[in-house]
Amino acid sequence: TLSTDTEVRLTDWNERRGLTLVRGEAYFEVAKNPQKPFVVTAAGRTVTALGTAFDVRVDPGRWSVSLVEGKVRVAAAHTSVDMTPGHHLVQTGAAPWTVEKRNLAELTSWRDGSLVFENRPLASIVEEMNRYSPRKVRIADANLAATPLSGRFKTGDMAGFVATLEAYGMVKTGDSSSNVIDLYPPAGQ
Repeated sequence: TLSTDTEVRLTDWNERRGLTLVRGEAYFEVAKNPQKPFVVTAAGRTVTALGTAFDVRVDPGRWSVSLVEGKVRVAAAHTSVDMTPGHHLVQTGAAPWTVEKRNLAELTSWRDGSLVFENRPLASIVEEMNRYSPRKVRIADANLAATPLSGRFKTGDMAGFVATLEAYGMVKTGDSSSNVIDLYPPAGQ
């Protein structure tokens, strides 16, 4: 299953089942076949499925793998890690990989047409929501951008997202153009 603004290329379907995730995010459910392993290459790393369901995402300067079920091996030039279900591996820039337990509903909710966030900075949420909408949101205040938020929002429903923030008194809005909604701190903050 491909998410928005995603490009995948078929690279090898002879000795293995091989794809390259060029950009974006894709969710894979893979039948086990030891004679033909399923391998996704992303940002120069390989993710080898060992009968599993997993998500791979490539953004500028960042890539990640989320394991829903089964087992995958993630490998690069001089390192590899076997992941277990419920874990999320991420690398930003040249920093070392980190693997942590995560809420898989949050990481794979895009497949159901919604985005789930748990205690994430508003700037991070806006960045993700902007991927799914031609109408973009901009945050005009650093403190507001850092405000943590949890919730479930419909992908592409920027008007509903902004209306929810306004209804809870978190923001006031202004339109700088027909395609951009600016968010400001509520009056008195």
